[in-house]
Amino acid sequence: MMGADVPRPAPELAVRLVDGSQISLSQERGKVVCLMFILTICPHCQKLVGTMSKLQPQLAPRGLVTIAASTQDMPTLYIPDFIRDFKPAFPVGFVDRNLAMQFVQHDPKYIFYNPAVVLIDKKGVIRVQFDGGDPVFDGDQEANLKGKIEPLLK
Repeated sequence: MMGADVPRPAPELAVRLVDGSQISLSQERGKVVCLMFILTICPHCQKLVGTMSKLQPQLAPRGLVTIAASTQDMPTLYIPDFIRDFKPAFPVGFVDRNLAMQFVQHDPKYIFYNPAVVLIDKKGVIRVQFDGGDPVFDGDQEANLKGKIEPLLK
C-alpha cells in the first residue's frame, strides 16, 4: 500500500459484529492477528476468506487470530448472508471505510482496493500489510499467505 510505514504500532481498532458485540485489537495482544478489510460482494475478498478459513484452524493452536471487517455501506444487510454462504472460520464484522483507510495509512487520493490484509505481531506491531493489487493474492494464495504469517508465529 502506498506510503504505509511498516513496522509500526497498530492503532486500536474495534470491529463491530452484527450481534452488537465487538472485537478490539487490544484484546488480542499476545496473538498474531490477521486483519482483513473486505467487501462481502468482492470475488477476491470471498476467495481470501476461503483461504484464511483453511489456514485459521491450522494455525490457531500456534496463536493466529483472523478477523474480517467489511468496509462496505450497510454491512449489516450483507454480512449474515455472507457468513451463511461462505462459512468463515473466524468472525466477520464491519468498520467504517474511512477508519479502515486511516488504519492502513491509505492515501485518500487513491482507490482503496479490497481485500486489504494487515498482519500484527504478538506485541501489537503491524509487520506486514498489502492490498487487493498485491501479488501475494496471485498464484498459490494459501502458500503465499502462510509464508507471511508463519514467521510471526515463531
